[in-house]
Amino acid sequence: PLPAGANTCVGGPGCGCGKRPPPTCSVSGCLGASLNLTKNDCSAWQKFTRNPLYTKWAEAKCGTKVHTDPCSCKFYDQTQCANGRITFIDMGNQGLPASGGIPLPLLDLTGLTLLGLDTNARTGSIPSAIGQLQQLTYLRLGANSLTGTVPQELTTLKHLNFIALNNNP
Repeated sequence: PLPAGANTCVGGPGCGCGKRPPPTCSVSGCLGASLNLTKNDCSAWQKFTRNPLYTKWAEAKCGTKVHTDPCSCKFYDQTQCANGRITFIDMGNQGLPASGGIPLPLLDLTGLTLLGLDTNARTGSIPSAIGQLQQLTYLRLGANSLTGTVPQELTTLKHLNFIALNNNP
């Protein structure tokens, strides 16, 4: 089922919703400062913020506009956008729910240069899909409860200058 009031999928079939739209789709695309985001970035952000694990947390940080205007949403430092892409997410020490590992929709934001999820008690392992973030320069996952091996896909990130994995079991 779609969220209350939602009738269509953001971006149509190209947003990844297919014939049976998941609950991550909404009636409108990205608006405000996020109006020029690519369909992929807008859809990935909405999948993240509409996930029941993160909806209350995200709305507490930015209100209901968090779903449609990530470029004006402020977290610890901020979420930054450039050239139609979400390029910078710093959610370090922001009280993200402990369960759920690395939120997979964030790994669809292939324009990211910084991803900060440190000091949030995140559990699980680092998914191999991290290798999709080919523009990533800074990755901060320290001070969580991440387990498992470091994925080999991190070695394909040619721009990665800084990685923090400290203080994980």
